[in-house]
Amino acid sequence: MLGIVSDAPRMQAWLRLAEMNLLEFFDVVVALEDTGREKPSKRPFKKAIKRLGFKAEEILFVGDNPGRDIVGAQRVGMKAALATYGQVMEGKAEPDFVLKKVSDLVRAVEEC
Repeated sequence: MLGIVSDAPRMQAWLRLAEMNLLEFFDVVVALEDTGREKPSKRPFKKAIKRLGFKAEEILFVGDNPGRDIVGAQRVGMKAALATYGQVMEGKAEPDFVLKKVSDLVRAVEEC
C-alpha cells in the first residue's frame, strides 16, 4: 500500500497526483483538512498510519523536507528516507536512509 501525507488542501493534493498520472498508485491521501495540522505534527502521520492499517515501524516514509517529513515520520515511529534527487528543503534531521536516485528506494525497502 502507498499513502501520502500532504500539507496541501485535499483537492490540491489530489490534483497534483492526477497531473502526474499517479492516482491509481496511492491508497491513502492525508491532507490538511484531515487533521488541521501541518507536518511535522504527529497528527497527519498518525492519521496515515491508521488509514494504512499498519504499525508505524512497518512503514517507510519518503520525503524531501528533513525538518517536516523526516522529523515528523520519525516522531511517530516510522522509518524515514530523505529523497535528495529532487528539490530538498531546508532542515536538519537524521534520516534512516538517503535516496540519491529513485532506484535507491528498492534498497531501502529491502533493508526495512
